[in-house]
Amino acid sequence: MPADKRLARQQQIAIRLRSLGILNDTFRYNPDYSPENYRSPLDAGRRLIILYGIAYAATHPGERTHTRDWFLREGLWNDVSPSEKAYLVAPEAGENESIRLSWRIEAAITLGWALRVIDGLYEIDGEDADHVVEKFVDTMPDIYDSTDWFLKDLQFRNLAVVYDENMVNEYVTAYLRECYVLNLEPGTTIDVNMSYERHYVLNWLRQFNGFRGWDDTSTAT
Repeated sequence: MPADKRLARQQQIAIRLRSLGILNDTFRYNPDYSPENYRSPLDAGRRLIILYGIAYAATHPGERTHTRDWFLREGLWNDVSPSEKAYLVAPEAGENESIRLSWRIEAAITLGWALRVIDGLYEIDGEDADHVVEKFVDTMPDIYDSTDWFLKDLQFRNLAVVYDENMVNEYVTAYLRECYVLNLEPGTTIDVNMSYERHYVLNWLRQFNGFRGWDDTSTAT
């Protein structure tokens, strides 16, 4: 990438970070996003449906068995991670684990955006999220219905744009970890869980630090 384009992208992201309350100027843009390392649209679509189902089960724990059966029926079970399988087959759903997994809806929405299922993402402070979430749900297959039609002909949007979103949330993770270590108040409007889910799922998508299963995705910064 030419230096002028790299600098322009760096400045654009820095402006966005400042608007969210991150005022230090240490962000540096790494243009080596290696599009050839990204998972296929089909793999991303299958993961999207799994995340959507897991988030549904986490907010409706009594439906975990039905969610498992849906994944089996749709041929998705082999792509469900070990921790997700453990949650779906556990005799009881732990409250903390259900809350944690309910945030997977943010990862699902992010993949939906990367796959052009929805046109745009809301900011990671959660402002104006409701309209996008509603549109996303309307676009997805109904829970327990066939997913074949949805998985056909999925395509990524410009992966450079997807990568930039990854970089924003990677930097947010690094910034918040630094604040925690130094016992500093972050002073940001960012929804921490929302940003983390975006960082995690986009790292999974580009196979950050090499091929890893869902449970082993790295968010090292």
